[in-house]
Order: sequence, then C-alpha cells, then structure tokens
Amino acid sequence: MDMTQVPLLLMTLGAAMIAADFLANTGVVSVIGVALLWLGSWLKDYRLLLVTGPPGALVLAMQVWGVLRRGTRVRRSGVGPRDARQLVGKEGVVISEDPPRVEVDGEVWDVVSEVELTEGDRVVVKRVLGSRLEVEPVKSGRSHRGEDV
Repeated sequence: MDMTQVPLLLMTLGAAMIAADFLANTGVVSVIGVALLWLGSWLKDYRLLLVTGPPGALVLAMQVWGVLRRGTRVRRSGVGPRDARQLVGKEGVVISEDPPRVEVDGEVWDVVSEVELTEGDRVVVKRVLGSRLEVEPVKSGRSHRGEDV
C-alpha cells in the first residue's frame, strides 16, 4: 500500500464507523470514527478539516447529548445500562405513540417495534438496543408467561 493512500483509508474507515454506529447505537464507535476521519483529513491536507470538522463536531455533540440523556435516565430510575438486559422478557405498557415509549417496571423507555404500537398496548421486551428497547405486542388473551391478561 502506498503511504499516500493511508489518509484516504483512515477517512473511509472513519466514515464507515460513523455509519455503522447508527445501527449499533453505542456512541463509542462514532467517536472513534470521527477521530479517524479528522486524522485522515489532517494527514491528507489540513484544509480538509474545514469540510470534515463541522459534521464531525455535530456527530460528537449528538453523542454527548445521548450520553447525558442516558445518564439522567439512569440517575432518575436507578436502572443502569449494565442491568438493562434484565428487562428482556418483561412486560410493559405503551404510554406514548410519538415518540414510542413504554413503561417497564416503573421505568419509561424509548422503544422500537416492527409493528405499530398504540397507547395502552401491552408489550414484551425482546432485546436491548443501546438506550432503547425492542418490543413486540403481547399475544391477546394471554401474556407471554401464560398468564391471563
């Protein structure tokens, strides 16, 4: 590999990491991606930082906002990111349609679902996606545990 290709490789890898973090929703991946994008820009031509700087700063600001938002949720509820997996399999109730939010074990969470949810629907947590929960509606008549609803 020619050394002149290293900055382009870093920039491409950084942009790919930022894009991938939209799916992973961790925040750490996009911060590393921004750093690689800026490093590649600086190595290629410092003037490229004028182009990559503002979007990178926006991505970083969004990640900081997300971390602070998760932090206030953790302080308010006492439920931390490490034990959020304990919510998998638990039932909750949809309390808001736009944005979709559910209450599970007395905690309000942003959610994603493959089906449209309406306020009052009973749902079960399928998995944890960063700071959001993926949920599905509870089958009518019985909860997922076999109890009458």
